[in-house]
Amino acid sequence: FAQDFSAYHADAAKDVRVEIPDTGVSIGELNRYLQGWLGHETHVSGELVRTPSGLSLTVRYGDQPGMTLDGADLKSLVEKSAEAVFRAGQPLRFADYLSSHGRTAQGRAVAEAETRTGDNAHRAQAYVSLGVNDYWTGDSRAMAADGGMAVRLDPDNGLAWYILEAFSNNLDHEEENFRVTQTMLRLAKEGKLTSQNADVARLMPAEFQSILDLLKGDFQGAIENCKADMTGRLGNCAAVSLSSIYGSAHDLAGARFLLTQSPARRSNGTVNADLIFAKVQVDLLAGDYANAVNASKQGEQASSSPALSLDRDVFLRPFEAEAMARTGDIAGGRKIAAATPDDCDTCQRARGRVEMLARNWSAAAHWFAIVSKRTPSIPLADSDWGMMLMAKGDLNGAIAKFDSANQKGPHFADPLEMWGEALIAKNRSDLALAKFAEAEKYAPKWGRLHLKWGEALLWSGDKNGAAKQFAAARSLYLTSPETRECAKLCDKS
Repeated sequence: FAQDFSAYHADAAKDVRVEIPDTGVSIGELNRYLQGWLGHETHVSGELVRTPSGLSLTVRYGDQPGMTLDGADLKSLVEKSAEAVFRAGQPLRFADYLSSHGRTAQGRAVAEAETRTGDNAHRAQAYVSLGVNDYWTGDSRAMAADGGMAVRLDPDNGLAWYILEAFSNNLDHEEENFRVTQTMLRLAKEGKLTSQNADVARLMPAEFQSILDLLKGDFQGAIENCKADMTGRLGNCAAVSLSSIYGSAHDLAGARFLLTQSPARRSNGTVNADLIFAKVQVDLLAGDYANAVNASKQGEQASSSPALSLDRDVFLRPFEAEAMARTGDIAGGRKIAAATPDDCDTCQRARGRVEMLARNWSAAAHWFAIVSKRTPSIPLADSDWGMMLMAKGDLNGAIAKFDSANQKGPHFADPLEMWGEALIAKNRSDLALAKFAEAEKYAPKWGRLHLKWGEALLWSGDKNGAAKQFAAARSLYLTSPETRECAKLCDKS
């Protein structure tokens, strides 16, 4: 939302310099000041006069009754009267202005008053302003209620859908996020979603498609869509967000490079918690579990404020819990995972992954089943469930889950690759080859994929093909266990 609030900032270079004559001042100066601030023609009238106690400024907006302010400081009088005109002429934009300038209680009061006046379109926009207020106060659950009311009142209100998307993303409600983003993509293509910035408006479809790609496990597709935004102007395509996307696509070299392109501190001097969260995810995907745990401790410190507590619970702790479990600290991983929200899908899957590492198969299946049921369009839980079943030794059950994940997300490389591994374990390397070839389209820089592909070719009798895949694996990132596995296999070709 911040990009849309730029219109409400006064330009200090255009501040009015008013010389006060003995008897008053031309209201034209004040009118030009207001036009410069509000950004459109606003007809005002009134006068400024000296009084025995100082100054008296009267301002009238259109044919509304005038408002008189008394005081000794002209700047303060002009600012207060300008806000009064702003409130009279554009109450909802004024509410957004208040919310974005730290005056959230005042902004909420103005917006709430407007929810009780006007037609449904106006009331919907008032609920959007309440959603903006929720954004600035960090209340994602209130965003759900206010955004939902706005959509019910006016289903074509694009900003209302923004409120819902932000809510579903911040709380990690994957199915809701998928449904809302589909609607936003349609509205953007129909020209019903706009922005003051032409570049942002042009890139909206790519941004929304990249979100849908992520939810479907198509990380390479998300990367391609973000290439339309070379400036990182859209949040999902900024370097810090892209680093974890590259990691999920198993391009660890690209992920770590992008981490170096993100500032360690924000413009206000505070630690960039998002960068630390991304580093934890990349380290976890790279198999650097001890480093992931250490980075998690930094992330906990950087997100200790109440305003960042939800981000910490949703975007840090699920990965912190798994990293701890993978270092052998199952109890610590369980404790961290248990503290995450029950309605967060990534959090519930993290609970399942911790139990998988503890070889507590029934508990792991319990968590994966919960998420799978409530995210029928999303392949992530079924992929995790299949990984657990394969670790348990239930290869047929694992393949069934990988098949389900593939149907939900046909461009998701992970279930395809693991399906290939399950087929190798069933002595059907010949069938595994097609799965690896398909997975390679969506994760071309995955070292493990090429390693296992080479293994399948080796057992199928194609030593030349195996040698090519082993060479590719060696040129890409391999974890320490994968490097040791390659040392045993890669020279056999």
